[in-house]
Amino acid sequence: MVKIDEQPILTRCFGRLAALDADEFIVVIRYLKGKIIDHYGDEYEGTTTTSARQREQKGLAHALSTVEQYTDDDFMVILGEFAFDDSQRAMVNDLMSKTLGARYDHLSEQQRAAFIDRFDPVDPPPAAVTDW
Repeated sequence: MVKIDEQPILTRCFGRLAALDADEFIVVIRYLKGKIIDHYGDEYEGTTTTSARQREQKGLAHALSTVEQYTDDDFMVILGEFAFDDSQRAMVNDLMSKTLGARYDHLSEQQRAAFIDRFDPVDPPPAAVTDW
């Protein structure tokens, strides 16, 4: 899991959903399942957490299909996010290039900036992004 200012991104997501009065968190997990479950357990600050296992990474629609068995009502979706300031832009560009390869590398600097800027920034900007 990735931390921003010593706080896992998932914790930030839980906080945002709690502020919207979510009554349960269903987390789609594929990578680091054990660490996530060990860290959060079955409750986060009084809100029940449930883990839905995604055995293969096949995209967002597939990930959402793994929660179908846990809900029969309306639900909110929040995705992990990149949160950074301008001093971290080079790091984010490098990460995106390594992750997306040619699909990202062919973009102009203006297109890259627009792509990165669409992620929700944290206010104030984080001091550090670290691996957990």
